[in-house]
Amino acid sequence: MPEDHYVSQTYLRHFAGPNGMLRAYRKSDGRSFPCRPRDVCRETDGDVVPDFLSEPGFLGIYRGSFEPLWNSAVAALASRRCDMQDKQVVAGYWANLLVCTPTWRRMGVLTYDRMTVDYLNAHLALSEKKGTVDPVIADAMEMLRAQKLTLCTDPNFIRAQSVISMMKHMWRLYNADWTVMESETVDFVTSDNPACFLDQGEWTGRPPREFVRYLPISPRMCLSCDIAANYKGRDVTPDFDIPPEGGIRGGHVSPQVARNVNVSIAKCAENLVFTGAEDDGIRRMVEKYAGFRVDVEFQKIPAPGGHYIASRTRTLERMK
Repeated sequence: MPEDHYVSQTYLRHFAGPNGMLRAYRKSDGRSFPCRPRDVCRETDGDVVPDFLSEPGFLGIYRGSFEPLWNSAVAALASRRCDMQDKQVVAGYWANLLVCTPTWRRMGVLTYDRMTVDYLNAHLALSEKKGTVDPVIADAMEMLRAQKLTLCTDPNFIRAQSVISMMKHMWRLYNADWTVMESETVDFVTSDNPACFLDQGEWTGRPPREFVRYLPISPRMCLSCDIAANYKGRDVTPDFDIPPEGGIRGGHVSPQVARNVNVSIAKCAENLVFTGAEDDGIRRMVEKYAGFRVDVEFQKIPAPGGHYIASRTRTLERMK
């Protein structure tokens, strides 16, 4: 069984030092170690999604269509000569990193497990009102409350749903406005979950004004976009033969901005943060935010006759 890279070696090599090595910082135990891009971010048969797709190998085909063009697209971004094909390549691989890493598989399992419990609770409450309680569901809910039964959504189902949604995410990213952030003094880091985001903060009861996503491209360059802003094509069938609606702008950012982006990268990392050389400042940052990881926050919103269940993605300090 092959070991496939969910973060490609082609992508990771842009962060390697002159000797081709990365320095990995592990959140789970605070240790760091040297490694090559081929040694990390891999999983057995990671490009194959069994049982839930008509083409189980589609994810590998999708990833393989973008990786050979990645280096030229990165060079185009750096030179500010990015055409629609370059933007398509970056958007396509960014979409893969957005939904097809182990982090987002874990998130999908958590969300579906919670949705199943909420659905069963609602079904049970309504059936009790009608006097038509299903004893199987009632017994199951009692066992769940007593922790005698555990829900577990099939991770391959989540992977399949992620694969199905990739084109939608790619289309959204392709049409978004991008900001290329360049840093001269503070290197951008990357991680085993590179498509990270800026945490939206505590719940206010109002929809967030922005949903900023980052993708570090190299130690000197990071992309940023708000995927919730100025997007008109969500219901349109993707057509990558037409120019994107969103543009690309950018420039140099201050050392503090680069450090703030690195904090978001470290918080969103599942376990590993990568640099090209050992760095005490990065080691301290990873230690500081080692307890953070991507999580789902659920909120009940009152409504006539009941409530809605809202969920949103956060970076929360829950790892101990």
